[in-house]
Amino acid sequence: MPLFSSRAQTSVKARPTLPAASTSWQKSASRGLSSKNRRASIPPWVINTGSLIIMGLLVLLSLSIGVADFSWSGIFHSLINHSANSDSSLLLVSRLPRTIAIILTGVSMAVAGMIIQVVLKNRFVEPSMVGATQSAALGLLVVSYYFQPVRSLSKWV
Repeated sequence: MPLFSSRAQTSVKARPTLPAASTSWQKSASRGLSSKNRRASIPPWVINTGSLIIMGLLVLLSLSIGVADFSWSGIFHSLINHSANSDSSLLLVSRLPRTIAIILTGVSMAVAGMIIQVVLKNRFVEPSMVGATQSAALGLLVVSYYFQPVRSLSKWV
């Protein structure tokens, strides 16, 4: 016997449904979601330009902050005179690679998040859904258990 017999399908009658009384907030919400009326309040080029300006300021801040003293005038004098001094070597050896590594880390995390969202077909995916947080905790536990000298060196950092 099939799961849905023809007798069962004919015995079920469609009941007329009454239209639900729409409230004022439902009407305004349906008007707000129409494709004609939807428009970005801020154009995308303004957001992108603002983001690039903020990122440039943060790059300059990252280059300026560090343990050793640093002066931008020393960098400009070494560029004009084509000579190397301690400020330029500090910038090229320590601060610039650190800033580039920070930018590349942020870009790679953004790309990895986008890949996870595309693979899982979920716009709201977060690291705890795929176990990244738990894996990091497990890695910390394994490193602190098997490499105990590293644990004492981490106090120095």
